[in-house]
Amino acid sequence: MKLHEEIRGALQSARSHETVIEIDATPEEVWEALTNPGVIPRWFAPQAEVSPGPGGSITWNWGDGIVWRSGIETWEPPSRLRLTEVREKTLTVDGHTEPLEPRRLVQDYILETSKGKTLLRLVHSGFGSSADWDGEFEGTLGGWACCFTSLKIMLEKHRQHQATNRFFAQPIAGLAPIEALRRFRSRLPADFRPYLDATYETLGTLKCGAVTLSISAAPSPAGCVLYCGVIAYSVSSQEAGALSAKLRSEAAALQEC
Repeated sequence: MKLHEEIRGALQSARSHETVIEIDATPEEVWEALTNPGVIPRWFAPQAEVSPGPGGSITWNWGDGIVWRSGIETWEPPSRLRLTEVREKTLTVDGHTEPLEPRRLVQDYILETSKGKTLLRLVHSGFGSSADWDGEFEGTLGGWACCFTSLKIMLEKHRQHQATNRFFAQPIAGLAPIEALRRFRSRLPADFRPYLDATYETLGTLKCGAVTLSISAAPSPAGCVLYCGVIAYSVSSQEAGALSAKLRSEAAALQEC
């Protein structure tokens, strides 16, 4: 009885959020973008590994020690994917960790046809109720909205274009995430066009839509960490690398202001 009460209490205390987006593509094309390690870097992490099927796994790798691995519990192409993981600690770029109330996190992806397009729905659940989990909960809430917008841009506008994915994480001492994000946005090129703004994230385009730029900020013991992803379509890898290096320089300069 006591065990059942503990399980029931844990479920009741868990938090979840939902992200929904309509994409002008078939469910098969959206499924491919979610699960093919050769397509994932065109809109999400620069590197990915996928062992398909129940019992397999998906690993997203952004470099700088930022690796996210989830096990596959449900694999029903092209309509349903369930990923799970157990999280017990936070991890920042500088390697600092903080213990978390252990939780089993679940990502449920549901793909449905709607008026000739695909409705992609993600329910991310299992977040702890303690304040220690607030950053993870709020970060993924805005983060998935930005990521799915990047997916939509790729499938609707750049499906046939070559893509180059560059990413960096820049620790910034003495600045809270919201202030760091505000200052960094003020330093972006004049042709930046925002698509979506959230509390700790923003996503937009550069170079008349040829570059998708995603930016987020998360707290760290010394201040915060600024994360920036540059996905360039029909732009040379050298030009994409130069843009990423310039943005990183601007981010590093924030702590000197």
